[in-house]
Amino acid sequence: MNESAPLVGEESKIEPALEATCFTPVDTTRLCASNDVMDLEFDGKTWQELFANSVCCPGGMFVFWRLFLAISAMTITGWSVYDWVVMGVDDDEEWLHATGEPLEIKFWFTKLTHWGLVLEVLYFSLAYVTACSAVCGHIKDEERPQLITDLENGTPIILTGLRRYHEHNGQQGVVTRYDEDSNRVHVTMDDGQPMQVVPQHVALVPTKDAPVTPAMPVAPTPWFVHVTWGLNSIMLPTSAGITVLYWQLVWKGPGVTAIGVLTHGGNFALMLLDFLFCQQPMYLSHMVYPMFFGTMYVAFTLIYYATGGTHEDGESPYIYASMDWRQPEKTSILSCLVIFVAMPVIWLIAYACYMVRVRCVGN
Repeated sequence: MNESAPLVGEESKIEPALEATCFTPVDTTRLCASNDVMDLEFDGKTWQELFANSVCCPGGMFVFWRLFLAISAMTITGWSVYDWVVMGVDDDEEWLHATGEPLEIKFWFTKLTHWGLVLEVLYFSLAYVTACSAVCGHIKDEERPQLITDLENGTPIILTGLRRYHEHNGQQGVVTRYDEDSNRVHVTMDDGQPMQVVPQHVALVPTKDAPVTPAMPVAPTPWFVHVTWGLNSIMLPTSAGITVLYWQLVWKGPGVTAIGVLTHGGNFALMLLDFLFCQQPMYLSHMVYPMFFGTMYVAFTLIYYATGGTHEDGESPYIYASMDWRQPEKTSILSCLVIFVAMPVIWLIAYACYMVRVRCVGN
């Protein structure tokens, strides 16, 4: 039954970055079970574990927290649209003012600030749905499969369900204990090395011709969890970037309105609150998501200019004066600095804060 060669005396072939995504082994010199069987590398946890709770709120309270953030984002976005089309308030101009004349809604959708607001509403709405699904789908003790209760001390087990490191499927060991609080099976492998793995990767050693059945069935990660996680990676640095870019490059003053502050500060405050309390993991590789979003918007402004699009005044051939494609060299340099310098810097700052949070309070 043991399909893989013993790893005693061999150095780990797992890169340091991958070790962080594996299930925590007691001895880091041997292979730790990959969690890619659960579709997303959630730091060795199921998506329900990470999306059902925050760092300080239990499941039920966390759902209401997600709902509060979603309603807040919707309120800011709705207020911005109302002021634009009814009051004629341009909340994304060099100075915040009311023209007294309604502005056309089509111009509202050309602004980077408003792209961010729409995505933020989508993110918080899906985050609320995800939290509800995670809480409702979280496996209760009485609903745990019977096989888990069979994992008593000394029970022979076999590793299964590995895809990326599929060559290690079939390695055997014995259970020392099952920790219900952490949902981890403590195992001593046949070569004497201790490990901790989730039940999805553990199966009872089958009898002859019997199928290998994991101690806990593997549920596929829903599509909206993928989208929620991706939008979080985009909106945290993007909302910060929108706030900084507006007050540094666009706003000339005087005149500050409440909606102007909310759309260029309140949006980031909501994402910051979400970041501080949620348990969604961050990876350096996700830096490309906000960079891709920024590239898409720059491409949009160029196409908009090339097809004769104008400012909401109906005359100026640009969306923002600071991104006037009649000066392509200046605009291209500014765009590259924002996408390839500012966005990565903001992401690295957020990632550093995330790592500090993980070390202080865990994830």
